[in-house]
Amino acid sequence: MTNKFWVALSGKKSIRTQLTWAIFLSFLVTTLVISLFRNTVTSLILFIAIFIVCFIILTRPIVRSIWQVANGLMVIARGDLSYRLPVSRQDELRIVSQNVNHMAQQLQEQVERERQLEISRMDLITSVSHDLRTR
Repeated sequence: MTNKFWVALSGKKSIRTQLTWAIFLSFLVTTLVISLFRNTVTSLILFIAIFIVCFIILTRPIVRSIWQVANGLMVIARGDLSYRLPVSRQDELRIVSQNVNHMAQQLQEQVERERQLEISRMDLITSVSHDLRTR
């Protein structure tokens, strides 16, 4: 039970939890830094700047993974059905990557089946044409 609680708390299985932690930690760091200043305008500007920087740093792995999935989808869309997305995360993006890889595999198999059917069709046409010419 403790292990499941820690996994849920750490956010390794949920992007929503990871983003919540990023917001919380950004707010915490920003609040600690701002407590050193007394000027409210400077504090507000500094609060916003530090919060944005912390949030960007903490969410960079999620954004990088989303870009990786998007770029992989573009490679597959261009026709490279042998490309597979890396499945390294433990959250929802892992499921997305696995499903995209499954889809690419199914498309690749379908294209190969159609290619084999086309070859069979051409062989049949060639054979029939040859038989009609020789009679």
